Amino acid sequence: MSAAGKELPPEISFEAWLDYVFDHPVKEVGPEWYWEDDAPTWQPCAAPQRTVEFITRLFADPFPLTTRFTSAQLNQGLWFIASPECSNHMYALLDEAVPWTLRERCFDSMYSLYEKLFLPKCSIYYSHLGRGPEAPLPLNLVCFMWFDLAPTGAPASSADGDKVVAVTLSVLERILALDSIPCQEAALHGLGHMTCSVPDRAMTIDIIDRYLTRPGVPAELRAYANAARRGRIQ
Repeated sequence: MSAAGKELPPEISFEAWLDYVFDHPVKEVGPEWYWEDDAPTWQPCAAPQRTVEFITRLFADPFPLTTRFTSAQLNQGLWFIASPECSNHMYALLDEAVPWTLRERCFDSMYSLYEKLFLPKCSIYYSHLGRGPEAPLPLNLVCFMWFDLAPTGAPASSADGDKVVAVTLSVLERILALDSIPCQEAALHGLGHMTCSVPDRAMTIDIIDRYLTRPGVPAELRAYANAARRGRIQ
């Protein structure tokens, strides 16, 4: 485990970074490790290209980590990566000093995070309703909240804004096609937020409408999709 209270150098290895993010106890009561005063720190913004490369590598092939860390540890670490309240990792995706090709690859790798980790490791549970035929597993909530937490929308002034929107919508549509209720619900959640933020709402509504033509969409997700196309999601 990373030494408590230690400032890690920008040039740490991928393995050291994985330990920094995931190798911590998960408490039943009390703050997560990253809120503790003596928690180790690493500054993603000091090494934005390394940050993008690290999270791309993680997202592209996440399943091996299930033998190294518990699902609860993975949930805690992924929440730490995704939420701007916890860390600045995802802001590296909007840093125009990092070549767009690298950032685009990172956005694309989020599909693999869903296909290879969330799909096999989440239960059949409707997070937006707080109920389901199965009890939620540790990764269900971060799966549902990912595109709400992560700052995947680009500022209007960003030169790459249109490209960020396009690649995010492409990833969400691919996730929506996965045979997984939690993954589909998460994609609808993300699309619902983007309906309120993209310049042309038709881009998100078209994706949702194509989803609604699919046979066998559960009633719970059909209702959520209709709410998402109006930007009225939770």
